[in-house]
Amino acid sequence: MLLQAAVHIPQDTQDVRSTLVVDDEIWVIKLIRNIVNWDELGYCIVGDADNCEDALKLIEKEKPQLLLTDIRIPGNDGLYLIRMAKEKVPDINVIVVSGYGEFEYAKAALNYGAYSYLLKPVDRDELSDILSKLRDKILNEEEGKAERQERIRRTARRVDNGFCRI
Repeated sequence: MLLQAAVHIPQDTQDVRSTLVVDDEIWVIKLIRNIVNWDELGYCIVGDADNCEDALKLIEKEKPQLLLTDIRIPGNDGLYLIRMAKEKVPDINVIVVSGYGEFEYAKAALNYGAYSYLLKPVDRDELSDILSKLRDKILNEEEGKAERQERIRRTARRVDNGFCRI
């Protein structure tokens, strides 16, 4: 069942990271939505789902920059969701929020490209800290990408103007 609700999108959306929340427990989704100030941290929750199938549909539609997911969700597990999300949106960042503290789950999630693994119950300060660090990482990556694109444009102009030979 899709749980996507109306979302508040800040006016300055240029620096906002779109986020999808996936958990089989509705109260956990509500907690995650309300535990931190998403706007202040530079994020916007664009949807949520309580199972893998609906989450994948939302990922395909919204192309979020961040996926917060539980490991145990109906349909397939969160590890499958991470793999499929990475196929659909290669640059997606993943934070796993789980009630399972077993090392194998955390290791598998990190092997599939998760940025972080949080244990339930979610701690406000810990989540805020992780979201801040992730935002900074994304911003640095975006700046690096923009700088590389600008160097390519400058080189292309030099080639076009005959200053360089390839």
